Amino acid sequence: MAQRTDWLSASRTDQLSMANVWNTAFSTHDTEWNIAAPVQVALEGLINIAEEALNKAKDESTRTPVATAQCKTAFDNWYSVVGQGETPPANPMISANPSTPNGKRT
Repeated sequence: MAQRTDWLSASRTDQLSMANVWNTAFSTHDTEWNIAAPVQVALEGLINIAEEALNKAKDESTRTPVATAQCKTAFDNWYSVVGQGETPPANPMISANPSTPNGKRT
C-alpha cells in the first residue's frame, strides 16, 4: 500500500489549526520532549505572524498581491521549522520580513 507523503493540508486555515494544536502539545510536553522555551516562543511567533498574514490576505480591504506574497512567506517560514526541522529564528519578526531576499529567513 502506498504511503501518503503529503501530510500538510492544502487549506491555510487547516494549517493554522494544526499549528495551534501542535503548539499546545509542545507547551504541554515541553519538559519530556526537551523543547526549550525560546523555541516555543519562536514557534508561537511564527504561528501568530502566519495568522495575521492570512487574515490580511483574506480581507477584501487589505488583499493585494503583496499581502498574498507575505502570507505565503509567513507560512513557508512556519513550514520550514515544523516540516523540515530547522531551528526557529530567535526573533520570528525577522523571518516574516517580505523584503528578505528570496523569501528566506535570515
